[in-house]
Amino acid sequence: MNSVKHLGYVEKIAGNNYIIKIISKSACVSCHAKDACPASDLKEKLLAFPICQCRKLSIGEEIEISISNKNGEQAYIIAYTIPVFLIIMSVIILKTLEVSQGISAVVILAIMTLYFLGLYFFKNKIAKKIKIKII
Repeated sequence: MNSVKHLGYVEKIAGNNYIIKIISKSACVSCHAKDACPASDLKEKLLAFPICQCRKLSIGEEIEISISNKNGEQAYIIAYTIPVFLIIMSVIILKTLEVSQGISAVVILAIMTLYFLGLYFFKNKIAKKIKIKII
């Protein structure tokens, strides 16, 4: 199965979770001119993984995490596609109803707030479907 893999390090152990630091690199980060270029991109991300009894990790240990392409696509749809679709549909509907721009902005912010609150409250259910594995 195809998957996306990233190297990471165990940053710390917090409660029942490993906090893993992943360094995401853009394609141009290996360029010799990256120091002079504002487009070069290097970002650190922290991810929490439940502690698994099958494998003990220590702070500073290098690990590899993996997400299948299917799960990556699902995460992308949930995080980016659905919110953009909701915004576009809201704008079209509110424009058709001739609602003022100020009220439209408030309505769209409310819709986005409800969407992301819904994601927050269902995060455990979503996490069961979208698996990121420590290899």
